[in-house]
Amino acid sequence: MTCDGKGTWAGLHDWQDAVAVWQAQFGDVPDGVAAAKVLEEAGELGHAVVRLWLCDQGPTALPHRRMYEVKLRDAIGDVVVTATRFAIKYGWRLEDILTDVLAELQSRKYTGDKTSHGVT
Repeated sequence: MTCDGKGTWAGLHDWQDAVAVWQAQFGDVPDGVAAAKVLEEAGELGHAVVRLWLCDQGPTALPHRRMYEVKLRDAIGDVVVTATRFAIKYGWRLEDILTDVLAELQSRKYTGDKTSHGVT
């Protein structure tokens, strides 16, 4: 999937439709249950990030950095797929959501302390 700079996310529409077909096997999942699944996956993402950080901490570094990179990549995908359930349920297209979010981010003027890395 690519964005052409004009808000066209090639392949995303088909991807979201494929996720909708896959998710249909679970029936109508209550929002609370779906949110819990997103948070579970976000926890796995956080765990992988912490482990990667620990891999870089000198003589006490954890081995197996590549394993945690794979876990991080998997967790990112799981968060996106589980969060997509809400877009599907409410009839929103990811292309629209991402285009709007990107425009919002690009409109922000970050001044002052850049150490927040865009986290507000």
